[in-house]
Amino acid sequence: MLPDYHIHSTFSCDAHDSMAVICRAALSLGLQEIGFSEHLDFHPLDECLGFFQVDQFWEALELCRASFGSQLTLRAGLETGEPHLYAQELKPVLTAHPWDYVLGSQHWIEDLTVFDPSYFEQPAREAYERYFTYELELVRNGDFDILAHMDIPKRYGFDAYGEFNPQDWQSHIRAVLAELARRDRALEVNSGTLRRPVNETSPAAIILRWFHEEGGRLVTFGSDAHRAEHVGYGCSQVSRQLQTAGFREFARYERRQPELHPLPGLEV
Repeated sequence: MLPDYHIHSTFSCDAHDSMAVICRAALSLGLQEIGFSEHLDFHPLDECLGFFQVDQFWEALELCRASFGSQLTLRAGLETGEPHLYAQELKPVLTAHPWDYVLGSQHWIEDLTVFDPSYFEQPAREAYERYFTYELELVRNGDFDILAHMDIPKRYGFDAYGEFNPQDWQSHIRAVLAELARRDRALEVNSGTLRRPVNETSPAAIILRWFHEEGGRLVTFGSDAHRAEHVGYGCSQVSRQLQTAGFREFARYERRQPELHPLPGLEV
């Protein structure tokens, strides 16, 4: 199975299960590697502002490594919103500990989050074009390793506008993907949106093919689990989608350095 690099424990303000509970769930699925990527957000209106306790996180992680390390590789990650806007706040956190990877997420468009229904009161073209324009700045200027759920507005945009068609915003999306490939950063395939009415990965399958066409080589999997029961969700489907898009390898991270490995179940 692909490593699941997008998991939230109770060190995130909106998650429900401890690291130990999550580790046991991962082992029950046969996972060999997972990463905890807790929310670290600096936007003044973010619900998780000030919640994450870095030192306590590392203490808990080392305890879990001692308990489960012979069976399960545990990576230390962060999911940080708008890293390009909060570089000054982010830097001391990144330099204080040996993180394995940083997920960069575009959650906020000025003072509206894309999880707020108010964001979708504007026309669909404006909502999505604004999002991808802001996301391009993150990819150009942010300190991150993996771009998380790159088309995430569709999670609730689906309720407001109906089906999300990436081809309607292809030029904007390809600009993000091209810059991601140029910087040699990874694209996450997030299965959390498979659990939503939109019922597809984030990004959509066609966007994975575009990333491959733009020269992207690094891809990762993340369930975006906020409960232990969602760890590893959709892993097999993601692996198949990556193969269909032209990928033959996925990236593992250690100390913020990627290493490529063949996709599980690769069809030669």
